[in-house]
Amino acid sequence: MARGTITPTQGSRAGTTMIAATTGDATNGHQVAYDSRVGILAKNTGATSHTITFLPSRLVDGQSTAGRVETLAAGETQLFSGFDTADYGTTLRVDVNHAEITIQAIRL
Repeated sequence: MARGTITPTQGSRAGTTMIAATTGDATNGHQVAYDSRVGILAKNTGATSHTITFLPSRLVDGQSTAGRVETLAAGETQLFSGFDTADYGTTLRVDVNHAEITIQAIRL
């Protein structure tokens, strides 16, 4: 199956109601239209730690790389941003190891 697409919520001066978080898909992964103004909010809703992986789009010596793996402790929420589009592209691919991670994309 194809990766699930997460649409970033656009922030505004008047305030923006956040859309519901997307449940992590450990089988198919996710993708987000990405630029320097997008952040990924990830929450571990489980009782044990889980990982989220950000996959580069660029090959190194013709080989794909494992990507940036971050661990979220039980109940922890983290905000991720600052991915160089030269390495990660304008479609950021995001993998989780468990459905207990929820994801939201925010454009500021």
